[in-house]
Amino acid sequence: MSHYTWQNVTESSRVTTKHAFATLSFIFETFLFLYVGMDALDIEKWKIVGQTYSPVKSIALSSTILALVLVSRAAFVFPLSFLSNLTKKLQMERYLLGSRLLFGGRVS
Repeated sequence: MSHYTWQNVTESSRVTTKHAFATLSFIFETFLFLYVGMDALDIEKWKIVGQTYSPVKSIALSSTILALVLVSRAAFVFPLSFLSNLTKKLQMERYLLGSRLLFGGRVS
């Protein structure tokens, strides 16, 4: 819910909305992980992959993608958190710790 409408609803509606979205998020996330997990266990797909790709190519591709994701995340998180800290009146004492937390996925 947008911060514009959040102030215009009652406390009970806020709690209900928060719990409803948290429940929906949990259900959809569980469904997604179950679907991906069951898809990964499909033996017929692994037979097709085994005929066309080698394990070396698969590991190389996975490693390359992981490295690119980490580099791109670092390229955005560290400079943007530094710029964000420049605009705040109260500077963050532990800039690198905060950046590492953001880089790790903990946004709070």
